[in-house]
Amino acid sequence: MNKEAWQQALSDVTGVMLEFDENDAASLQLPVYSLVANFYYRRSEVVLYSEVGWIGETPPMELLKANCMWQQTNGATLSVFEENRVLLAVTLHEAMAPHWQAMYDRFVQAAAYWAEQLSGSESDDGISTDNELTIAQLAGAFFV
Repeated sequence: MNKEAWQQALSDVTGVMLEFDENDAASLQLPVYSLVANFYYRRSEVVLYSEVGWIGETPPMELLKANCMWQQTNGATLSVFEENRVLLAVTLHEAMAPHWQAMYDRFVQAAAYWAEQLSGSESDDGISTDNELTIAQLAGAFFV
């Protein structure tokens, strides 16, 4: 699928017109959950991700347990990125197109759950929690 086809398909899934920018990224505000769903276009797939919080009082072991067989992530993967930031991510492949709506819905549900679980987990080392991930940082990440 080319970028335009992905944009249209994801717009149909989310109900909001999405457009990838010059960095192949698009974002969608989810105010009900105080989250942002981000979409990163790559040649044969799109990575759907959201920053859901910071490691603070939640022990990293809890995040690892949640990832085990995706039991508490609805098929997505939790990861720690940079300064204790916690991301939830899932890769959408063209072959999975019939399931994108369900995958998106489950992703939003899992992101809201983890944002709630990690709320109050403030960074205590003076690092601002308002920093946005840059496309350069994401492009350097490897999503499995």
